[in-house]
Amino acid sequence: YGVSGRTSVQAIGYKELLPYFEGRCTLDEAVEAIKRETRRYAKRQLTWFRRNPEVHWLLWEKNPNFGNARQRSTELLEEFGLG
Repeated sequence: YGVSGRTSVQAIGYKELLPYFEGRCTLDEAVEAIKRETRRYAKRQLTWFRRNPEVHWLLWEKNPNFGNARQRSTELLEEFGLG
């Protein structure tokens, strides 16, 4: 446990499996914890992106038009001086 300060120890999956390896929960419980924490992390990411006014969403239709998506993303890059 000498690596407790490292980022990898904080990663989703590792910290949820540790109780299993220590005999404090079942494998099924550890897997459920991983799934739960992954969903929570994804929700926090979406919240951050939605609050960021500089994020521009390119929404896909049922049948995506990759040409239009490429054109719009290129326009956005050029608009921000990145293209």
